[in-house]
Amino acid sequence: MINNKIASLYYRRSIPKAAIYCYVIVLSLLYIIVVAHTPLTIYPTAAFDDALFMSLGRSLAEGRWLGPFNEFILVKGPGYPAFLALGHWLGISASMAHALLHCGAIIFFVWVVHRVHGSLLLSGLLFALLLWHPVSMTVYLLRAFRDEIYYSQVLFVLALVIWTLFCARAAGQRVFFAALSGVFLGWFWLTREEGSFIVPALVLLVVTATLPAFRRQRIRELLLVALVMFGVFAGSQIAFRAVNWLAYGAFVGVDSKEANYLRALGALHSVRSGGVRPFVSITRAARQRVYGVSPTFASLASYFEGAPGSDWVRITCDASPTACGEIGAGWFMFALRRAAAASGHYATPTKASAFFGQMSDEISVFFFRGTVDTSI
Repeated sequence: MINNKIASLYYRRSIPKAAIYCYVIVLSLLYIIVVAHTPLTIYPTAAFDDALFMSLGRSLAEGRWLGPFNEFILVKGPGYPAFLALGHWLGISASMAHALLHCGAIIFFVWVVHRVHGSLLLSGLLFALLLWHPVSMTVYLLRAFRDEIYYSQVLFVLALVIWTLFCARAAGQRVFFAALSGVFLGWFWLTREEGSFIVPALVLLVVTATLPAFRRQRIRELLLVALVMFGVFAGSQIAFRAVNWLAYGAFVGVDSKEANYLRALGALHSVRSGGVRPFVSITRAARQRVYGVSPTFASLASYFEGAPGSDWVRITCDASPTACGEIGAGWFMFALRRAAAASGHYATPTKASAFFGQMSDEISVFFFRGTVDTSI
């Protein structure tokens, strides 16, 4: 008898819908109450994290795009600041907005997964485990920080793509959800810089949908859905760059991924003369060598070797004692931007790109000519 009841729960709906709705609503309300009444930890001095997201969110909420251009504006994507601005427009707190997004993403994801396997028992267990997963309640995430919404975005993107490819029946419904998938993928892509990690999962889902589409002679429909999805996604990225072009005079996205900036970082990270240390991009001794071969980098020496550089060293030492005395790898990329801005090279995206491009060229030329000793 017990086994039959368990089997009925596992395979099909033997529970009244009212009980299912009550289960979902009660657990969600409990979660929202807990999170909404848990204080957020704010780090107003975290210029490239909490303070940056709140500043960008305020600018968006006030209709000023991201604000006047400087070394902060495009270092990280606007996905989370846009979320904060939306919460402001709706008149809800950041904690409440985080909780509502979290619950909405999990409810939708579990609902889509349930449509695939049909088990109420598994769906109910999955819902509870995802909702109360400890990651959403850690001290690290209970702050004005983009990681607060990142896992919810992943669930939304995966659920929308699964629904589009495997669950939607009518052609219009498939196109609508394909477009919605592109919107959420674009938002996800503009929240953190390593969004490409989701690409293999999306490719796998598309490939999995190809075989049944081929058997049913619906390849054209699948191609249309994929075209709409990735067309909307591409459109969101182009739109972001286009608004930056109107606001800052350059067709750029997140400039921490800008080609010349990455080239300059790569060139500096390649220097081995002066020794290397774990968790340090370029040592103080290596910087001294580079100053001698790159006039562009040498123009930043007063920043790195002066009081501002000492501040970065102190931050590194507090967070990573093994790297004391140096600027840690996790902070050097930001220190380089601050140094360039202090020397007047961040007036526009174009000027900043030219500065880093020249730095990269100077360092690379000496490497290739063998002028710089690259031995450890």
